Amino acid sequence: MKVWRVAKWLVLPLLVAILYLFAARLSFFDEPATAPIALKAMPERLAGSSYAKSLAEADGLVRQRQDRTKLLPDDWLNWEDLAIALLSRTQLTGNYDDFTSAQAALDAGFAKAVTGSGPHLVAASLALSTHRLDDVRRHLDAVDRFVVPDKPTVSEAKAMRGDLALFAGRYDEAAKLYAETRAIDMWPGLLYRQGTLAFLQGRFDTAKSFYAAADNGNPLPSATFRAGTLLRLGEIAFAQGNWAEATRLYAQAEREFAGSPRVSMRVAQMQALNGDVPGAIRRFESLANQTNWPEAMDKAAGLYRATGNADASRAWSAKASSLWEARMAMLPATTRGHMVEHLLAFGDPKRALRLAGEDVQARPYGATQVMLAKAWLANGRPDHAMALCNKALAQGWGGADVWVTKARALSELGRQDEAEEAQEAALAINPKASDKSPAYAWLDH
Repeated sequence: MKVWRVAKWLVLPLLVAILYLFAARLSFFDEPATAPIALKAMPERLAGSSYAKSLAEADGLVRQRQDRTKLLPDDWLNWEDLAIALLSRTQLTGNYDDFTSAQAALDAGFAKAVTGSGPHLVAASLALSTHRLDDVRRHLDAVDRFVVPDKPTVSEAKAMRGDLALFAGRYDEAAKLYAETRAIDMWPGLLYRQGTLAFLQGRFDTAKSFYAAADNGNPLPSATFRAGTLLRLGEIAFAQGNWAEATRLYAQAEREFAGSPRVSMRVAQMQALNGDVPGAIRRFESLANQTNWPEAMDKAAGLYRATGNADASRAWSAKASSLWEARMAMLPATTRGHMVEHLLAFGDPKRALRLAGEDVQARPYGATQVMLAKAWLANGRPDHAMALCNKALAQGWGGADVWVTKARALSELGRQDEAEEAQEAALAINPKASDKSPAYAWLDH
């Protein structure tokens, strides 16, 4: 297996479906405990980089790699490089078609590869991005059988074993595997992983340090990477109830990576929560028309419903529903969790319960457990919801949402004193945990 000549990516399904960009590998990083939280200034040549320019470059790279596979179709490495280019573009666009095209490219690469080789590591990354964890394990097992795996391959494979542990709810094992990976090799994507694990467990200062260390130590900075860091720091601020800081960080991300739909979604979120609901609706509608993302349509529908415009709400939610159904048909494992959110807001709670149960079976970690708890609440079973919240907390899941969900379950069970204690625990983590209108409840996903 060759040392990768290009960037790598990996998706962790927490907070929105975002692909993490592995921009480069480093031989050394400062420990996050000593890394500054402040981010270094972007190089002047990258300051103000635009989404449109990055997308044009990504399109050009895909075309270049497609031409190479036509010229040299028998070299599996060319098919691997095409898959990587498609995954890179997906990071920008969120286009599911690129996921399926990347899989087709990898299938072509495997057809050309001799036994004991092939694009297994990229295939594992794609499978992880699309939540097909059994396929991740299968490809990592193949990597383990490589005769002479190089250091980057060994370290990335071990890090993905950590990801599998995370999605199984085995957070201590994930932390151990990430630490072992650092002993082999170090690169920004690993620190992003460690930051994400800390964030999910509610260790917010540690998470910020990991994200800052990844960004500040990156020898090949890019607007995409910087925007991703600012989004993550904004998500931490939001999780702590610091809406002013979240607003500032998202605005900074928009300045540094102008035109990014992912960034604009977060800016619109804060517009709504800060009181500019008409402005947020306009932005979500613009994003929906620009990207055809059902996520933006759901948010526009929710805000219209909250302002009493039932017709506009129904129109947008119906359009979102048709797109979610199309995504479910294309990539069910990837779409399932998002479909649950849509169904709980606008659709059939019984179907939401079934899909949420399937998601927990596939990925039994805190995010899916809390979503299943919400589905049980929507179906009149607060006892099941409370049991799931307790399980998530016992495994080490953090954040206010699990406590808010538990408080609601306890309240519906008539256990008001315990419900108040759970609500106090939520407010200790996020003082604004109770401030949102229920109509805006999904804006922080």
